[in-house]
Amino acid sequence: MGSGIDTKGNSGPADDPGRRNENTQTGKGIRILFKSMTAYGLGESADQDIRFVAEIKSVNNRHRDVILRIPKALQPIEDEIRSLVASRIGRGRVELFLQMEQTGSETDYDLELNLPLVRSYLRVIKELSQACGLDEKVNTDYLCQLRDVIQVKPMKVDLEILRPGLEKAVTLALDSHEAMRIRFSTGGPRLAAVKVGIDD
Repeated sequence: MGSGIDTKGNSGPADDPGRRNENTQTGKGIRILFKSMTAYGLGESADQDIRFVAEIKSVNNRHRDVILRIPKALQPIEDEIRSLVASRIGRGRVELFLQMEQTGSETDYDLELNLPLVRSYLRVIKELSQACGLDEKVNTDYLCQLRDVIQVKPMKVDLEILRPGLEKAVTLALDSHEAMRIRFSTGGPRLAAVKVGIDD
């Protein structure tokens, strides 16, 4: 399916983007920054009359567990989305909630008439009328209220067209998530950094 989603990202260490620690050389020694694994990120993008909203939540976990909540239409590229998240987050229980909305005049769903089922309903109604001597009057409103006569189907989407906007929303959510991890570590109640080799 084309070139796929770029999993390199725009931030994070190249060798291990999901690691918790980063060593920063200072004038007096080494500053070790411990990133929090509990964080939240939000990203949005709109392209080709489609709006994407991506939310990422993570909590502490020894291993990496990426859970996706995505629309059915995007399931064919689920592995690509999972790889994009995994390329930026190395540990923790991570949940990605991804919404896709039509912003143009088109609707998110298409309606389809189940004609074979309608014919079966009419046949059964006719048999019932003849067997019980009932008046065989059936109108359109009545038929439309019968189960599964009108089927609701998601609109077909072109994944190649949607991929850039999808990738942008998820990447922005990952950037936001990364920023919160650092902010929680440096400004939260826990010890944010330890200086090694510094003579006070």
